[in-house]
Amino acid sequence: MKGKGALDHLGPNQVLDPVLTRWRDDQKSALEFLAVWDKKEGIWTIPGGRVLSGEILPQRLTSILGKKLNEQIKDKLASKAEVFNGYVDDQKNTDNAWLETTAFNIHLDRRDLLMADLNNMAESSQVSEELVKWQEISSRTLACAYQRELLRKVAELHCRRF
Repeated sequence: MKGKGALDHLGPNQVLDPVLTRWRDDQKSALEFLAVWDKKEGIWTIPGGRVLSGEILPQRLTSILGKKLNEQIKDKLASKAEVFNGYVDDQKNTDNAWLETTAFNIHLDRRDLLMADLNNMAESSQVSEELVKWQEISSRTLACAYQRELLRKVAELHCRRF
């Protein structure tokens, strides 16, 4: 396929994929990530998206979390761990336009005030436009191919089997 297709412009289209993680419980029984349900594709996605030059976090994350939570996430960026940076094989890619991502992990402490706010937001999302939920990082997680690979790398970072 030629041209830019479903992407914004020719050449690389930059995407940020912030993977927000937590342990399910104090025994660290499962590693979970904050996921957003993509109705159109029928899969869970990382709440990332395309970014303009100089943006710290994708606009999609701001629209999902709201301004207050987004600012609290920005405060956690100093503790992020980069997971991947480069070209990703995506169904939207064409010969002339493709996705490149920077994926990073921000692991959140269960006792942090931000965690309580995120949990409340995820619980209340059942009635909002965006369905947001903590999902276990595993090979069974419904996600697009490149995001499954990012989740595998995050699991590896936390010494977990995928």
